[in-house]
Amino acid sequence: YLSRIYIVSYYGLQIHEKNLPGSGQVLANILFNATDLLRVDLNGVMILLPQLLKALELVLTDLTPKFDLQKHIASVELRKAAIHILLSMIALPLHFKSLSIKDIFNRPDVPPVTFLSLKTRMMELLLRALLIEQDATNTQMLLGGLMLAVENQASCERAEHTTVQDEEGMPTSPMATD
Repeated sequence: YLSRIYIVSYYGLQIHEKNLPGSGQVLANILFNATDLLRVDLNGVMILLPQLLKALELVLTDLTPKFDLQKHIASVELRKAAIHILLSMIALPLHFKSLSIKDIFNRPDVPPVTFLSLKTRMMELLLRALLIEQDATNTQMLLGGLMLAVENQASCERAEHTTVQDEEGMPTSPMATD
């Protein structure tokens, strides 16, 4: 059941160069209704991460989307939903690091994507969205996401530094030197 949802979502999150009629509306509906998709811990949901990131780039890099929206989804609300999804992704690259994300169709010609390889794109998207955002609530969420990313990076670096010191036989905390 989940595999079918993932395949449909994979195709729905794509906007083709031809901009097929309705494809923007499908993308907008998926993003608008999938704000908790990465938060509910569904088996295999990470397979959609690269495609979700591409879709978020379409929505968050411009105040007016380059595709048709549904009339009942305001642009600000779509951006808010996209920000929620982006914030759900922020911690993943440092948590899963070099773990590869499988291609949904197991195509041998598609190079493997790792969680860490998506980190730069996520951070650039977060910063670009912050630069152009005009809605106060969305700006506040983006600033919170930036703070989360910085704290997460610092925590990860601190943990790696402690691990390196442990391996070298040096003290791991300031209290150990007294």
